[in-house]
Amino acid sequence: MIARPKRGWFLPPTDVGSAFDLPGYVRVADLWDAWRFAAVESTLALKDWMSAGPEEKQLGYDAYLACLDREEEAATALADRVHSDAAIRLRTRL
Repeated sequence: MIARPKRGWFLPPTDVGSAFDLPGYVRVADLWDAWRFAAVESTLALKDWMSAGPEEKQLGYDAYLACLDREEEAATALADRVHSDAAIRLRTRL
């Protein structure tokens, strides 16, 4: 079993650009996996944030937002490949 890192280990990157600038030959299954993993990571980050002590709330919130951003990027990359109209809706929603 792998030990879980202590709270506060994650600092979101500051200038990364898109996490999903992918070549055209990436399989849909790979994009689905990327989205699914990002969704699970978001769920775990939310749980960590909600259970964090007062001194760690801000860091937990920032980590959760970073996870949500990655999940959105993965969902948009998947939508681009599967249904371009859905990807446009994801990008233009308010």
